[in-house]
Amino acid sequence: MSAQSEVEELRKEFDDLQYLQNRQEEMLKRTEELAATPTADPLRAAELEELKKLQQEIAQQTSQLAQKLRREQKQNASRSAQRANQQMNEARETLEDENIAESIEREREALDELQQAQEEVQQELDSAEQRAQQQALTAAGLLVASLLERAKATRDETVRLEELRITAGKWTRSQLKSVQQAAEAQKQIAESVREAGKDLGSEGVMDLCLDLANEHFGSAASRLAERDTGATTQSQQLSGEALLQQFLTSLDSPDPASQPPAQIGEQQPQQGE
Repeated sequence: MSAQSEVEELRKEFDDLQYLQNRQEEMLKRTEELAATPTADPLRAAELEELKKLQQEIAQQTSQLAQKLRREQKQNASRSAQRANQQMNEARETLEDENIAESIEREREALDELQQAQEEVQQELDSAEQRAQQQALTAAGLLVASLLERAKATRDETVRLEELRITAGKWTRSQLKSVQQAAEAQKQIAESVREAGKDLGSEGVMDLCLDLANEHFGSAASRLAERDTGATTQSQQLSGEALLQQFLTSLDSPDPASQPPAQIGEQQPQQGE
């Protein structure tokens, strides 16, 4: 199971425990109201029967969840849920004996155990979310490294085409086609960077790196589509590459915020590029 799948499963189990808590809280409230109801009240017996059935139903649901947690190796949460089930069964038995005060005590114990199980699931959820985020960062790093190589190759082609234009004064038909291909390649890089940011789904410096890189590459793609292979286009390409490189560097940095993307200005092509 992937870390993200585990996160989704744990979130569902957390919600299931919350649902059981809500039902058990309602059970406790009604039992406390029953305790305050006079014995002679004609509705008391019917309410008592309803509460017996309700507690049995909640206990069965709790037992099923405890078994599910055990199958998934969530032993601590499973044991807490099983103890909650035991308390619920005892609460129902004391209702059978019309020992309302004792039933209330057992119901409170059941609630405590459900809350404990939820806290244990939350701890596992926190760990799973960290693993899922790390997996997402690793995958994003591999993708961004690939995009950086493609971006450099596109800039190299842009430099080559600009040098040909300067030397000959114009492009041949086949060179014009190469400019169009470079523009399309640059556009695809920009789109891939944007999608990488969406897939990562995080906030902060690394997300901003991808957002800004997308803007620079998008600008370069637009200029190439207009047959501009000059210094401004190359500067946009270099700026995008610098931001991708910062993203990769941030993956290994203990404090990626120490070098915010705002420090990266528009990069100028080196002499001869």
